[in-house]
Amino acid sequence: MIYLVAYDISNPKRLKKFAAYCERFGIRLQKSVFQLDCSKEIIEKFVTGFPSIINKKVDSIVLYPLCEDCRRLSRLQGPNDLINPEEVIIL
Repeated sequence: MIYLVAYDISNPKRLKKFAAYCERFGIRLQKSVFQLDCSKEIIEKFVTGFPSIINKKVDSIVLYPLCEDCRRLSRLQGPNDLINPEEVIIL
C-alpha cells in the first residue's frame, strides 16, 4: 500500500529530525510530503516511532492511504509525480 505523509512541524530542529525519519521509510515528493510504499506492519512501526520526535500540541502529521483506484484517479500538475515503486531500479 502507498501512503502519503504530510506534515507541519513548527520547530526547525524537530522538522529536520522528522524529515530524516521519513527518509528511512519513503521518498520525498515535496518539502513536507513523503511517499511510503510499505506493508501494514511497517506503517505501524512508522507511526509508533515518530511520537518521540514531534510535539503533539503544535505539530501535525497526516497519513493518507492510496489504493490503486485512488492513484489512478489522482490529478497532478507540475514536474512531481507519485513514484511507481515497481519502476524504480536501485543501483
